[in-house]
Amino acid sequence: MSWILTIDADHDAIDPIIDELWGLGTSGVATLVPPAPNPRVPTTARLLAGFESEAEAGSAQAILGGVVTPVDPTAWDTPDVAVLEVGDRSLTIDAGHSFGHGTHPTTQLCIQALQHHLRPGNSVLDVGCGSGVLSLTAAALGAGAVTAIDIDPAAIAATKANADANDIELDVTATDIAELDDRFDVVVVNMLVAELEPIASDVRRLARDLIIVSGALIDQRERVQSAFSSALLIEENNNGDWAGNVYRTRGDDPMHTGDDDPMHTGDDDPMHTGDDDPMHREGTAR
Repeated sequence: MSWILTIDADHDAIDPIIDELWGLGTSGVATLVPPAPNPRVPTTARLLAGFESEAEAGSAQAILGGVVTPVDPTAWDTPDVAVLEVGDRSLTIDAGHSFGHGTHPTTQLCIQALQHHLRPGNSVLDVGCGSGVLSLTAAALGAGAVTAIDIDPAAIAATKANADANDIELDVTATDIAELDDRFDVVVVNMLVAELEPIASDVRRLARDLIIVSGALIDQRERVQSAFSSALLIEENNNGDWAGNVYRTRGDDPMHTGDDDPMHTGDDDPMHTGDDDPMHREGTAR
């Protein structure tokens, strides 16, 4: 029998509570963000944390509050499978027990950026691959070599299984980002800002041309910008409370061609914000 601890949290408390849940032994956390009647008024989010035993769930409840409920074990035996449409491909995504199907706003922001900026044949690094949604998306959009990394063995297993199910070849590895030497045309990172900041220097080091970042709340965007201040911010997008940024690396990189680069989508404006994109919501919050 598995157990779920349900906690309602203000949006600015989500990250600290999730960090605390991992420390208390959760096997996975899902974040449910309801639509807000007024997009400028933040709402609470509902966190669902899974535990293997009632005792573990109860211990976390004693610290963080919330409600503990049992889960039918057969629900874990048949993980939900979703179909994600990318270009002319229909990708089958089995999220397993702890990862997403690609519908979370931060994942959608990364997918949107890949659709706008990825060129056929680009090499791609997906940092913190989870179920492999972004790696599979990049491959479906015509990327060349795609490398997916994650320190969670369950993520590695889920990504490999989804790659096999979709007949897509990926290089999936549990290698730490600090140990990678090869550079990539595009590096995509979808993770909480507290997890992003410690690895930002490695992300910059490995990116030959573009860095696509999401996972931070809009009011945390300055922290992301500080982490990538040496790169050129070329695009900002929002989805609900969540932010997505696209950067171009600077310096003597042979792929960096400035305004004549066909990947540059901002015309004369270095801060292209995708006004014609239905997912772009300038200055909005949930």
